[in-house]
Amino acid sequence: MDRDERLKRLWGANNLHLRVIIKFYNNRGYIDNMRGLSNRLGVAHITLKKVVNDLIELGFLEVIFTGKSKIVRLDERNRITQEVINFIKSVESLSER
Repeated sequence: MDRDERLKRLWGANNLHLRVIIKFYNNRGYIDNMRGLSNRLGVAHITLKKVVNDLIELGFLEVIFTGKSKIVRLDERNRITQEVINFIKSVESLSER
C-alpha cells in the first residue's frame, strides 16, 4: 500500500482537506488561484473555499495577492506545515518497508 492510500485510509478517501494537503505536498512549488485549484481537484469553488480558508488559518497555506487574484501556496516556514510534512514522510517511510 502506497503513502497516499495509507493517508486516505487514515483520514478518509473523500476528505477534501487531505486532498488539498497532498496536492501541495506532492508539488511543493505549486501556486494557484481558487478556481484553478477547484478545477484540478474536481470540486466546486464554493466547496473548496472553506477548506482553503481552514488551511490558511492553520498556516499550512498562505495567500499572495497579485492584482485582483488571490493565489494560495504552501507556507513551508510554518511549524504546522513542517510537522504535517514530517508526518507524511513518516507514513511514506512505512510504505517502503
